Amino acid sequence: MKLEFGTGSAFARLSEHKAYFLVNYALELGIKGFDTGVNYGNWKTQPLLGLVLKEHIKKNREELVITSKAGTQNNGSKNFSPDYIEHMINKSISDMQCKYLDKFYLHGPTLKEIETKGLLKKLISLVKEGKIKRFGVNTHQLLNMKKISTGNYEDMSLLLIDYNLLQQDREIIFDNCRKNNIEISGGNSICQGSLLRSPLESFFLNKNFFYLLRFIFKKSSKRFLYPAKNYRKFAKTNFPKEYKNIPLSFVLHNSSIKTIPIGMLSKSSIEKNINIAKNITPIELTREVGEWCLSNCQIFD
Repeated sequence: MKLEFGTGSAFARLSEHKAYFLVNYALELGIKGFDTGVNYGNWKTQPLLGLVLKEHIKKNREELVITSKAGTQNNGSKNFSPDYIEHMINKSISDMQCKYLDKFYLHGPTLKEIETKGLLKKLISLVKEGKIKRFGVNTHQLLNMKKISTGNYEDMSLLLIDYNLLQQDREIIFDNCRKNNIEISGGNSICQGSLLRSPLESFFLNKNFFYLLRFIFKKSSKRFLYPAKNYRKFAKTNFPKEYKNIPLSFVLHNSSIKTIPIGMLSKSSIEKNINIAKNITPIELTREVGEWCLSNCQIFD
């Protein structure tokens, strides 16, 4: 299954009981991948994930795919020094008691930061030590994606990008990634939920100001508002039964996208996401919608 259980800041606000239930429910339905970040949820998300995965890690570590990230802090400050990144990887392994990380991403570095003296050598050495299996970059910048996709960086084999109906320009890197054996993970497949419903609808549905405030104050979220509204209007009018399934199906259909971390903060969202993955909207329909979005509501860097 391409879907991974994505944990963000909101996961840290769950009770231990609810987090345990959701993670175990996802596992029962076939989810094996768990995506987190060392500083998510003010440093609380990752330890909570480790706590609720504890027994599964003890019994079936090899069956799980555990991913973490480090380098960019909640306040926007960055640290990509080799020693700091090694410390954060060790912290991730300690927080989750997971023995090693299957995937590790440098979180939001510039090209200059990727080229920090000794950083890639440090990551390669951590692979050899068995602390991480593979490493790469999590970036929202197309320029960075292009450079990484050329295979320019030694032993870098992962790329986590934002890819969805509104950001199809990322497809320009897919052929290079395939040629250079770089695995692409597609994040933000439903544009923080804005392709399914308006921020106000999300607020009333979840009774949480977080879903509303991030579209008011967060610049990277605000830019989705009007393009997503255009998509919803078009899709609701032309495909009223399928419009909520189309965004995720569009990403699932793309063979260049190997995994899709997505939020699963309720029983219903887990069921809906997995149901879409098992009953994907026909590719002819997602292509039609993708072409319309390409002409009418794209977001560019």
